[in-house]
Amino acid sequence: MQALQTGGADGAFFISSSDIQSAQSAGLQIIDRGDSCNIGYLGMNQQLLDKAGKAVGGPTIYANKDVRMAVSAALNKQGYIDSLYAGQGKVAQGFMPPSTIGFKAENLPAYDVNAAKAALAAAKLTADQLKIDLYYPSNVTRPYMPDPKNEAQAVAQDLTAIGFTVTIKTIDWHAGYYNTMNTGQEALYLLGWTCDWAGADNFVVTAFFGYSGGQPAKAFAYKNDQMNTLFGQALQAPTVDAANALWGQAQDLIGADMPMVPIVNSTPAGALAAKVHGYLGASNGTEYLNVVWIQP
Repeated sequence: MQALQTGGADGAFFISSSDIQSAQSAGLQIIDRGDSCNIGYLGMNQQLLDKAGKAVGGPTIYANKDVRMAVSAALNKQGYIDSLYAGQGKVAQGFMPPSTIGFKAENLPAYDVNAAKAALAAAKLTADQLKIDLYYPSNVTRPYMPDPKNEAQAVAQDLTAIGFTVTIKTIDWHAGYYNTMNTGQEALYLLGWTCDWAGADNFVVTAFFGYSGGQPAKAFAYKNDQMNTLFGQALQAPTVDAANALWGQAQDLIGADMPMVPIVNSTPAGALAAKVHGYLGASNGTEYLNVVWIQP
């Protein structure tokens, strides 16, 4: 922001959502990226793996549907958006952003502390099982997660309120955070996905729950063979309408099981000096500079 305001830089690909108002007051342009094409979520892994990909112990507590429902109802998603996203996001209503082809809004658990406590009581966890670790990435901001540390603290506070004892842990993004989570080495973590293309398959298959070699995705260890069959049928459907109906059925199955907690679809902002012209924002951040020019 300082470099933009003093002329040391002509543009910033991302700026903090809290800086939007001051950027506008300084006469900077805010990059319009249209509808969201991302999702930030809380991941819940049902079976931990070691670095070699072998199972570590038995299923985690997140293999228990009551636990997953408790966690889902415990999170004050709108509160996170209000405090950390400066309004640049909406509470996720499904497992991909609404602009995605094939999106279906699901009746996801609303923020309800009493319902969360009841679901956790039904899970009948031991005192040791109620002690959980929550991971977030350090030394990074992501379009779907502009303030990972404070978001982790907010999530931990909400989970503590329903009976968990939460230890917050972090791994440097550049030291392998994404790979650690994606290969199933941690049980509870903050992460997200920005679309490569705005289709249902890029989210629920590529990023999240698609099987590989006949096995569930390692990041969640969520086994649902009916869902996986629907994925295959949707990918081979002869028309968009037929595909979307199948994607909708698959999303209904996922929504009933809540293998992860969708939190937010954000609209990340960038800023440009007034002399920058021709810049076209894209919801997934794939933006081209060969059509941009500077004219003071």
